[in-house]
Amino acid sequence: MSSFDTFDWAGSAEWQAIERNLYFSSNDLAEQQRVLLKRKRKFYKANVDPSYEIPDDSAASSSGSSSSSQTSNSGSGSSNSSQPRDVPPRPSSSSPPPSGSSSSSSSSGSSSGSPFLKKYGVYISWIQLALHFLVLLCVLTYALPLLGAEQQGPSFSRMLLLTLVAQGIYLLRQYGRPQWSSEYARVLFLDEQSHFLFLAVVLLNAPPSFLLLAPFALRSALFVAGGIKQLLPRRSPALWARISGPVEKLVARYSDLYALNATLEILAGFMALLQLLTPARNLMLLFGLGQYLRVRYMLSADSKRAWSGVRQRTDGWASHRMVPPLLRKGYDKVVSAMEFYSDQERMTQQQRQATGAGGLLSKCTIM
Repeated sequence: MSSFDTFDWAGSAEWQAIERNLYFSSNDLAEQQRVLLKRKRKFYKANVDPSYEIPDDSAASSSGSSSSSQTSNSGSGSSNSSQPRDVPPRPSSSSPPPSGSSSSSSSSGSSSGSPFLKKYGVYISWIQLALHFLVLLCVLTYALPLLGAEQQGPSFSRMLLLTLVAQGIYLLRQYGRPQWSSEYARVLFLDEQSHFLFLAVVLLNAPPSFLLLAPFALRSALFVAGGIKQLLPRRSPALWARISGPVEKLVARYSDLYALNATLEILAGFMALLQLLTPARNLMLLFGLGQYLRVRYMLSADSKRAWSGVRQRTDGWASHRMVPPLLRKGYDKVVSAMEFYSDQERMTQQQRQATGAGGLLSKCTIM
């Protein structure tokens, strides 16, 4: 059995991040399994073993189709003969796919097959691991000012820059060099790794805060733990035997940590909103975080669950008998506005109605 078949997909934090954001245009289970297998092979070649040769399924599919046609003529009608035997089960989708969207793997680019990655793919993986380790080191020097309190600000900036480089390398490996096309932009928009890159850009204008650092620290910790789990058992079995317990526990809590990240990001948005009442207000930061949280709510199941928890808690506070009716009414209006601006279909429908009515929006080319 090849190493591709024995690879620990569940223990790879990088693959789990990709799988959580796969969307399928077809409801056909066989087609979804075929796309998932193709995406796994590309990921394995780009991130694990550049020497892995992706098998050509064209011959298998043609022979399978001929055999299926023969069986259909004889009356058996087998429809699964063209499927490869090692097709994995359908992934559990965290949210229903939007209408008209397709799998992010359908246009992921041919970066995994480039000669550069074939030659240097392993070294690039080591560079990514080192970058995430340095992110953790920057977070540590910020939380525990080992170099002095005056170094907290520079540690925050270095952490964001390292994150930008690490996320940029990841996106280049997955989708190839940037392209000026709507399809390329759509694929990046659906990949949550590009969301984290956007968040790092937004926070370049933010004052240092541990609340803003925590999501990056947790993601880098998961990446480092996943890399250690893949590398150490083969490189240093003795060391792996000593640290395997904590590493396995951290990797096993992948979903819980991403859910915690979503909650921390929402708290950061509320913090930026409350800062409007203080001299430390930052309108650019508030606008950037608002756009980021809106995108995350539309595409991330973790963000939806986190917002649901916040909504339940704030509804309880707003419905308290001590809350004045005027304040409760204002709260309801804010909640309604947030629901509207996070519902893309409702916004699009209202814009079409305004345009059809010949109003001011009909003359606005941006809207």
